[in-house]
Amino acid sequence: MSQFEFFWAFYGLLLGLAVAELLSGFAALLRESVPPRLGVVTPLLGLQILVEMLANYVDAWGMARGAGVSLAEFAIPTFIGLLYYVAAVIIVPRQLSDWGSLDDYFDKRRKWIVGTLLLANATVSVALLPTWFARFGESGAWVGVWGLQVGSLLGIYIFLLLTRSRRFSVVAILLLMLWYLLFYGPFHIATALVATVS
Repeated sequence: MSQFEFFWAFYGLLLGLAVAELLSGFAALLRESVPPRLGVVTPLLGLQILVEMLANYVDAWGMARGAGVSLAEFAIPTFIGLLYYVAAVIIVPRQLSDWGSLDDYFDKRRKWIVGTLLLANATVSVALLPTWFARFGESGAWVGVWGLQVGSLLGIYIFLLLTRSRRFSVVAILLLMLWYLLFYGPFHIATALVATVS
């Protein structure tokens, strides 16, 4: 078994459990005789969390290719996986009957839900620095592109954390989805930007 396979057996399991927990939370709504209203913010953010966890499967390739097998080298990926697991657990309330709407619950738990996702994304961004350097290190342009990419992502999350408007929350989540589409979708905008600036 290679070092990557050893790492992936653990990290993949952790992210897989987080995905299962996320889906389980939303599936629990189907068991309720009188479920709370779905609202808009919580389902959209739940979808965004799923997208981010799938993106982390992609990122794991970059993070773990040179990783050894030690507690220190497992620490950051484990921390990231745990943050996504926590976000997946708290996005939907356990006692559904206590809430008239999932968006009411989100309003009360915003700082925990969004704060966890903000911290996860900040940690992923730092963890991927060696991958960025290995890929674009010969050109100094990657620093500005990395700063723009990370700054825009974390800026949207900070806006989502601070806003109290549900309408602005929806706009922020849609911007997050667009961000992930641009940087992880078929466009590969980061590579294009580095090539343009270089």
